[in-house]
Amino acid sequence: MTTETILTDAQIAEMADDGVFLGTTKEISRAIEAAILHSPEIQALRKDAERLDWLADRENAVGNVQLQSACVLQNLGDMRAAIDAAMEIKP
Repeated sequence: MTTETILTDAQIAEMADDGVFLGTTKEISRAIEAAILHSPEIQALRKDAERLDWLADRENAVGNVQLQSACVLQNLGDMRAAIDAAMEIKP
């Protein structure tokens, strides 16, 4: 199992320099939480979710997705599940 880091050593050092760690456990936890929630990785995931939600919107008349019929028919009403099913198909 690999462990990913959210905060870089430089970010931790900056937080220490800013006095972030000179507080209660709650304040430290909130500072770490804020750093994680504003990280590029989380922002990218949020943007991907926004894109997928836009595509999945039944009122969307602009965007569309093409998947195998079987994947769609087995997952009517849940585009994410249809995409998951399509991803499991081995070419």
